[in-house]
Amino acid sequence: MKKLLTLKHWQVFLILTTGFVLNFILVESEFKIGQISSLKLAVIVGILSLILFFSWVLTIGIFVNGIQDNPYHLRQGILIFAVLSSMIGYSELNIERLAAENLQIPNWFGMILTPLTFFGIIYTFYNVPKSLKSIELDRKVPFRECFVDAFLLFAFPIGVWFIQPRINRLFLANELLENEKE
Repeated sequence: MKKLLTLKHWQVFLILTTGFVLNFILVESEFKIGQISSLKLAVIVGILSLILFFSWVLTIGIFVNGIQDNPYHLRQGILIFAVLSSMIGYSELNIERLAAENLQIPNWFGMILTPLTFFGIIYTFYNVPKSLKSIELDRKVPFRECFVDAFLLFAFPIGVWFIQPRINRLFLANELLENEKE
C-alpha cells in the first residue's frame, strides 16, 4: 500500500491505463492462441484492469481513513465490501461479453449484482472523496464541496492526474508527522 501511495501521477496513469488500452486492442483483434481467443484474453485483461483501478481507490480510502486527524472517518469494513461489490459487478459485465463463446451466466446473478454494484459505487465515490477533502481542509465537509473530487476519482483516467499528487502530498505530510511523534 505504501508503494502505491508514493507513486507519481504519471506512473499510476501508465499502470492503470495500460490494461484498459490493451483491453480495447484485444477486443478489436481476432486471433487465437491455443484455446484462448482474443476475446477471452480481453476479458481477463479487463478484469485485471478493474481490480487495479478499484484497488487504487481502496488504497486511497484506507489511507485517508487511517489518518488520525481526519475529521471524517468512514467505516472501513463497509468500504472494503463496497469496493469488492463494485469489482465483482464490473467483472461480471466483462464476463458477459463471453456469451459469444458460449459461456452463459445465470440471469439471477446479474440481478443480485446490479444493486450491490450500485451501492458499492455510490458508497465508494461518496465517502473516499469526502474523507480526502475533509483531511485537506481539516474540517468535515458537505458533499457539495467534494463533488469535483468524486467526479475526478470516478472519471478515470483524467482524475489520476489530479488526485494522485494530492495523495502524495498527504502521504509525505503524514510521514513527517509520524516521524516527529517518534
